[in-house]
Amino acid sequence: MKLFSMNRHAPILWVGVALFSILVSTGCREGIVSYEIPKEERVETPSPGPAGPAMERPPMPGIQFAKVPDGWSRVKGGEMRVATYSVQGKAEMAALPLPAMAGMTDVMLVNMWREQIGLKPANDQELAEMTKPIKVGEVEAKLFDVKAGDRRIMVAMAEVDNWKWFFKFNGDAETIGDNQAGFETMLASATFTAPPEMPSAPAAAPAPGRPGWTTPDHWEEQSAGMMQLAKYAASGDGGATEITVVRMGGAAGGIPPNVNRWLGQVGLNSVTDAEANAMAKPIELPAGEGKIVEVVGDSKSMIVLLVSQGGSTWFYKSMGENAAVEREKTALLEFVKSVQYN
Repeated sequence: MKLFSMNRHAPILWVGVALFSILVSTGCREGIVSYEIPKEERVETPSPGPAGPAMERPPMPGIQFAKVPDGWSRVKGGEMRVATYSVQGKAEMAALPLPAMAGMTDVMLVNMWREQIGLKPANDQELAEMTKPIKVGEVEAKLFDVKAGDRRIMVAMAEVDNWKWFFKFNGDAETIGDNQAGFETMLASATFTAPPEMPSAPAAAPAPGRPGWTTPDHWEEQSAGMMQLAKYAASGDGGATEITVVRMGGAAGGIPPNVNRWLGQVGLNSVTDAEANAMAKPIELPAGEGKIVEVVGDSKSMIVLLVSQGGSTWFYKSMGENAAVEREKTALLEFVKSVQYN
């Protein structure tokens, strides 16, 4: 179900600050300091307001809640949130959408929240025990539950088009437990709203730092998304696939976290670090040895080529219907071989 999409570039700094906000904010051991504003059941997309160029962000989507639990007060939250509620001054629920490409693996996220309340990292089996399915509006989501002593953090995570939503309910363990049913009912009543329309960048405009390459004639260039240097669409027998080019600093988190994220994107379960590394096969390219990862789901597939150049990792990703990804494999390889790095 396609609800809305994101189509504007924004600096990576904004993504990092937003991710930091939802991961480490709202420490509630001594209660929450906030002020109340009139309770609203409709949550609008916040106005971007004046901002310096370093904090420029894409237009953010909004969300509406048809049901807000009694005793929950709408309060002023951080700039990166679209809604914040205080629960009796002892807990807080914050809603924050992030661009999907800024996401991390589930276990990495949960372990950050566990660290906040003094718990050791969990493994995949322990993660499964603290995770349950939940609905946020009409969207299938996951609910993570982390608790230690008098602290508890519940986070619902839902993916809607190019956005990953976090609903973080954090604070006094007893208060969280007493209000869990209300929290889940509130999320079930949610309706997502699109971000304000912004003019798209011309499809043919090259992104800063984009190297020279030879694009297959049948690929159609699209407006690149945030953090993307280029995006193409390829259609034909077997359906369509989308090809993207992304450059990230250093090792970009390493192979296992990226492989497990890609597995999740096509509906497959995560694997161990050793299995993930084994999935990244070496491939010889004019720029040197790269890695190729092929992931095949029930209906969607993905091929990703990783190339290390100039202190960065380049990702060339083709994702779409199974037959379409296989059809474009040769074209993708030729495209990557043609890249002339700056």
